[in-house]
Amino acid sequence: MENEPCSKWLNKPWMYSKPKNVETLAGWRKTWLNFIIEYAKRQNIHLININDLKQMHPFNMMDQEAFDDIINSLVQQRYGEWWDKNKKMLRIYWLSLEKWAEYVAQTARNKEKSVIYGIKDIVELEPRLTAMPEKDIKTIIRLMVELNLARWIDKRKMVIKIK
Repeated sequence: MENEPCSKWLNKPWMYSKPKNVETLAGWRKTWLNFIIEYAKRQNIHLININDLKQMHPFNMMDQEAFDDIINSLVQQRYGEWWDKNKKMLRIYWLSLEKWAEYVAQTARNKEKSVIYGIKDIVELEPRLTAMPEKDIKTIIRLMVELNLARWIDKRKMVIKIK
């Protein structure tokens, strides 16, 4: 990530503390939200313990108030959701489940795979889904049918035929 434009602001100490100015705060949040979404995508992070994320660079350079603000903003803007009551496990949506459904259907077509036999087949088709919670993979399969990208062969076993 060193050669990306964002690497310039990562060297600025003021980026690691929450701004007091309202106008500055909005831009600061947007910059960090874009960064964390791209970071999760590059690292293939779907579900992560918040303490583990806080230990990773550059998040480990943020003060706690700034880190909490960014994570809360991520959740408020629906790019993330708490996976547990204790707010320790964070699900990060760097691609919506609907977009995943479209992507998996297109990947299946490109690989000439017309029938998908449940979760195992989808993960083989798209290995980045290995780290995704099983509940979300099941949702992707259902969405493929709802979005008319596939039809059910066996709903109970989650077997679908790609259209």
